[in-house]
Amino acid sequence: METPSMKNTVIYLIGLPGTGKYTIAKEIERQSGALVIDNHLINNPIFSVIRADGKTPLPKEIWDYTAAIGDIVREVIVNLAPPEESFIFTNALTEEDPLGLAVYNKVVEVASLRKSIFAPIRLLCDLPTLQQRIVSKNRTERLKMTDAKGIAKLHRDKTILKSNHPNTMSLDVTNLEATEAAQTILTYVKTLVPAEIE
Repeated sequence: METPSMKNTVIYLIGLPGTGKYTIAKEIERQSGALVIDNHLINNPIFSVIRADGKTPLPKEIWDYTAAIGDIVREVIVNLAPPEESFIFTNALTEEDPLGLAVYNKVVEVASLRKSIFAPIRLLCDLPTLQQRIVSKNRTERLKMTDAKGIAKLHRDKTILKSNHPNTMSLDVTNLEATEAAQTILTYVKTLVPAEIE
């Protein structure tokens, strides 16, 4: 692995399912040495137990269990991770979902407690590209959403969470390869300094 070129930074990739959050996060990890805390790292221990298939609607109670795992992971990052370590979180969060805002605020708190540079990145993508990406075999293997009709409804009815943090960046990745998206994000992050969390 390359020597980490980024220290004590929290990048938060936010976008609809199929946007490429995990793929871009892994590319950022490859280029910078930061650790990926993908939402499915947290969700899949629970999803696997109920045999989530990426299409059948999930019971609403499931989010109480994934939230408990997420809280533990974030607590370990705050209390045990080396102070120079950087992290890349990923989530599909929307303006219409209050639970999403709660998760976002928990990641903001992680960055604040660690005194990290915090970079919320809103990843945008057009519907035809989302529908093409969301049916990939790799998504099925990782217990991700694979419902093309479902993503069309999300794209129509939901808005990607709008962070009010001053470091927020929106990036359209419809026509970007993961390598290029990662480079764009890392170039932007290098311009940032620790900021007060609003």
